[in-house]
Amino acid sequence: MHAWLPDAHSEAPSPVITLLPAELLNCALLVLIRYYIIICQAVGEDFPGELLLIFGLLSVAVAAFFILVQQDMKRLLAYSSVENMGLVAVAPCIGGPLGILAALLHTLNHSLEKALMFCDSGNVLMKYGTRNPDVVCDMLKIMPLTATLLAGGVLAPGGMPPFNIFSASL
Repeated sequence: MHAWLPDAHSEAPSPVITLLPAELLNCALLVLIRYYIIICQAVGEDFPGELLLIFGLLSVAVAAFFILVQQDMKRLLAYSSVENMGLVAVAPCIGGPLGILAALLHTLNHSLEKALMFCDSGNVLMKYGTRNPDVVCDMLKIMPLTATLLAGGVLAPGGMPPFNIFSASL
C-alpha cells in the first residue's frame, strides 16, 4: 500500500522526512479506517475485512523481506514504516472496534518513534557521511546521545515493554 515510501524517504532531506511518518501516513490510514467503517456498515464486515487483511499481510511480508536486504538506513526505515502500516491495516480486521483503537494508538506511537529515528539517521549522515549502517562504528563513543536515542528507536518498533508500541501491539 505504501510502495512510494522508500523512494521518497531516500531522496528527501532528514528534517523533511520527519514529517512523512507523522503526517502523510496518518492521513492515509485515517482515510483507510474511515472507509473501512463505512463499507462495513454498507456491505458487512466479511469482504472489506478480508481485503484489508490480505493487503495488510502482503505489506508486512514484502516490507520484512526488503528490511533484511537493505543497505541504506533511510530506505530501511521506510520499509519499517511500510511494515508498521501493514500491521495497522490488519488490526481492525482481527480486533473489530478494539482493533481500530489499537491501530490508532500504534499509528501515534509509530509517528513519534519514526520521527526520532529519522532525526538520528540525519545526525549519523552528517557525522559519518554515509547512510550504510554497516559502515558506522564506535557511535557510542563518538555520538553518545544519538547512539542512545537510536538504540531506543530500534527497540521501540519491536514492541519492547518500556515503549508505547508494546501496549498497542497487545
